[in-house]
Amino acid sequence: MNLKIDKNFDPVWETMGLLRGLFHQDELSKEKYDSTFMEFGIKNNKVIDESYNLAMRYISAFSKKASVTDEDSFFFKGDVTSTSLDLILGLIIEQNLDWLTDIDAVSETDISSVLASILFERVPQSLPEIIELLQEMDMTPEQNWNMMLVFKDPKFYMKRYTELIIKNEAAYLFAMNEVKDAVEPLLEQFLTGNEALFESEIEKVSTFIDAQAVEVIPSVVSLSGILFSAKSAYVGLYYPQIHRLIHRLDEPQADLTPVLKALGDSSKFEILKFLRRGPSYNLEIAKHLGITPATTSHHMNVLFGLELVSMKKANKKAYYTLNEPQLKKVAENLAKTFEL
Repeated sequence: MNLKIDKNFDPVWETMGLLRGLFHQDELSKEKYDSTFMEFGIKNNKVIDESYNLAMRYISAFSKKASVTDEDSFFFKGDVTSTSLDLILGLIIEQNLDWLTDIDAVSETDISSVLASILFERVPQSLPEIIELLQEMDMTPEQNWNMMLVFKDPKFYMKRYTELIIKNEAAYLFAMNEVKDAVEPLLEQFLTGNEALFESEIEKVSTFIDAQAVEVIPSVVSLSGILFSAKSAYVGLYYPQIHRLIHRLDEPQADLTPVLKALGDSSKFEILKFLRRGPSYNLEIAKHLGITPATTSHHMNVLFGLELVSMKKANKKAYYTLNEPQLKKVAENLAKTFEL
């Protein structure tokens, strides 16, 4: 796999992410942000504080110039971490950038086909089939309903969303200028010495990437995470630093602390036990544990981040399996720590 690390931000992607943050500001508390990293054994950390402060500055600056209405909230229903409508439409636009300036020339059939290709393995032939396929996805009932509305009138909703992005690109440019003092040194660090890390992380989800050449695009709006499309990886500026914090590369024995914390959580432990039976996707795991898909996604993100599970794509679903080599390594390190 060929890797290209871009030096520039993607204005469309950043605008979409800022809009998402703007409509989910009530969920972006410092307490909630910190709790995410506490799952990995990280607390009261300068890097985490800096990343949160930059995110808030960025969204706050964007809000000063943003042009949105209450009706635009339709695209952003659901939890900020869920697979919401705006994220699906954003992935479609990322693969069809010409739609931003020429959506009127695109047929409803073409939009429906691309939407179906993002969501499903096949193009649904009826409304009942769409409902059945949507119910298998990691979305709330409200998100499912809104997605169904888009399938019924795809051009209308796609046009609304493209117009929302276009009219807010100026707000993105303003926000980026407001935080450039923090962004410029972070970007310089991002572009230096992280090739091996990016290759390793992309290799973990290689079954989700269709292209042989993958473009790594720096992102301010992603900050501490990675989001993959069919051909690109949008990597947060703080991701290299936070990845090293989670894995504590200079303190091998400290790796056990977040792992043992995860194993000590009953839900995560039950998930690992369930995966002994074989590969399983999010909704199967949620049903087995009797918890919501959103809660399951949170647990899986932690287990995947700690490399206790692996992930592969099949039938448009992310199937999780036990990462047996990593689990054996944990057991070996635990034995060495206590000289057993």
